[in-house]
Amino acid sequence: YIFPPASAPRAHDVLRSSGGGPGQGTAVGHPVAEQQINWLYAHSWEASAFVGKVLELELVLDQGPCRIDRMFLENFLGVCNSRPPPTGVPPLTYTIVVSSRDLVDRWYSFLAAKGDAAIVVTSPAHSAEFKVYAFNFYDPDREQSLGFYRFEVQAFDARPAPPSPTRGGEIRFASSRPPVGGKSLDSDVLV
Repeated sequence: YIFPPASAPRAHDVLRSSGGGPGQGTAVGHPVAEQQINWLYAHSWEASAFVGKVLELELVLDQGPCRIDRMFLENFLGVCNSRPPPTGVPPLTYTIVVSSRDLVDRWYSFLAAKGDAAIVVTSPAHSAEFKVYAFNFYDPDREQSLGFYRFEVQAFDARPAPPSPTRGGEIRFASSRPPVGGKSLDSDVLV
């Protein structure tokens, strides 16, 4: 592990066997990624204030021009001022996936309580098209911080079952909860 694990190693943290391949009839399977860092860029360390004070993430490494915070378990959010940040909305969304609408609403309450000066938060809503309940949030500082990045908290109407341990396993939905009333998100909110 690059960073100390937040939990004990899991059974899938080993190389998987593909069950055969060219040559000897055996091959090493697809290696497992142990941790992930998503990198965002800003002009100043105010971005780190957004990540640390508003989102309240745990700082795991300060590298000087880059700061790495734990988002959850083995997923990290890195913020750097080592290259120019976007000057418009980049074609990506940093999504936090939770298991229920209640957790989406709890995240919404947690973030909205920070106030408009600290964070811009849209209202949670259901998207019939994508079959999710979600809201977006943004850093309000587009000059120095992470203001052009879109963040999202969402819950799927039906949670996908874990993929099979072999590469190419299909993802099936574990349940098929019907959507609970509510309005749909505008198409420009969930893309």
